Amino acid sequence: SISGGSHQGIRGGGGLGFSYGAVGASAGLEAGLLVSGHLSTEVLRGSEGSARLVLSKADGATANAGVKVTVGLSPEALVGEALPDIPDTDPKGPIIGVFFQLLLSIIGRFLSFGMNLSGESSDGDNRLVDVSLDLSKPDVQRAYNKAMRGDWSQIEKLARDGHPGVDMDRSIFTDITRKSVPFALNAFGFFFNRETAETLKDSDVVTDTGTYDVESDHDQNTQSTGGLFCKTSFTVSDFSRDVDLIAGEMGAVKGEEHWLSWQREHKDTFSSRDEVIEQLQLARLIGGEDMRRSIDVYQEKIGSIKDRRKLWIGPRNEMRRTTVKTKVVISDPGLDSLCGVSLDDLWNSYADNWKALHPGEAAPLWASRAGREYLRRQSDDLDVLLEQAEMLTVEKGLKSMVRAASIPDEEKRHDAIRKALFSDMGDESLVAAVAQLAGKDHVKLTLDVDSASGDSGTENDLHLSLVGQDFDVQHQVFGEQI
Repeated sequence: SISGGSHQGIRGGGGLGFSYGAVGASAGLEAGLLVSGHLSTEVLRGSEGSARLVLSKADGATANAGVKVTVGLSPEALVGEALPDIPDTDPKGPIIGVFFQLLLSIIGRFLSFGMNLSGESSDGDNRLVDVSLDLSKPDVQRAYNKAMRGDWSQIEKLARDGHPGVDMDRSIFTDITRKSVPFALNAFGFFFNRETAETLKDSDVVTDTGTYDVESDHDQNTQSTGGLFCKTSFTVSDFSRDVDLIAGEMGAVKGEEHWLSWQREHKDTFSSRDEVIEQLQLARLIGGEDMRRSIDVYQEKIGSIKDRRKLWIGPRNEMRRTTVKTKVVISDPGLDSLCGVSLDDLWNSYADNWKALHPGEAAPLWASRAGREYLRRQSDDLDVLLEQAEMLTVEKGLKSMVRAASIPDEEKRHDAIRKALFSDMGDESLVAAVAQLAGKDHVKLTLDVDSASGDSGTENDLHLSLVGQDFDVQHQVFGEQI
């Protein structure tokens, strides 16, 4: 077994396409993959020239164990014929014989994408390629020798051609097209970043139970704002995936998958106890009795921390550097429960949640049905006009959600719900209303507090998760996020 930082080249078939902002291109050429990072190559030799060769992500739990995949063009596609082997002059490995560095530097700006595994669970199958070989056949032996130097392209070609000396037990390679529209403003230490992105994945999968074609569509809206000492980001996304069985059996793999998620993450260099507690209230509202008890215990715990100010006169920061992340995921049956929701039902849920999230404030007139009817009348009173304007702003967002939930086509409905939720991304009353209407059994809620306060820097952390009884989301397929 050889483990460590390395570069491995795999040439995949199929077309090549990309889009970056307004720039796009496609070609019917063979695409190549350069896999780099902390990888492991394991060889098991058997009798009569048999061998098993496995390429894996070596350590998914290590903080810097990111695996990067860069898409380029294969040399064969450029010159029309195979190139001779090039001596290993690259200190990073022999991959220079498969990919031109110039192409990587130019095309990589558009086609590179990263899979940072450090933030994901290391559970699951880390194999990228698992193949059994008959080394008594000269062409298989040559392909094996190349793979041991970092070039797996010949083994993959033999497997695709159905060579009798190559039995591919597992191979997962994905063609990715990512379309994004970014917008950013940065000045005087403050920033505003916003992006709409769609990631399409088409994966060829070979396992010991079958051959599959996996297509997924991940639509995501993100926005982050902040300055030198704090940052708040929102992410709303919906995901759909279809798995087609080519040969073999499906087993426990779901043929179709859909889910939607909303996430808020707030990072603050100087965090007070009250600021942290305020950011726990959404999870406390929709998390059920068990999560409420856990949050109450945590609030009591940090309530004993003495007030502290930066430089005695600065902002309170007894919680020091703190990040609070709240994520709500709704499964497909939960999204179906939103279909046909009425404006009255959404108003009632929204108003109840607003009052629960603002216990110390006087409820506005629009928080009751009678108050809303009163505000719809003509008035010259300035206070009434201000409440009218506030009610109309809220109602605009609620009507957008009602229209989205009434769309018959499922894919278009999910897109519209995501866009409506993102339009009012910071409105936690709406997030709570959507989660409650979807049904707690179809919702997964996670709450994470990472605080640098205390002696150890972890004693005031909090990690809670609530999974609905009927929540059914298969995040990983064949051990990968495809």
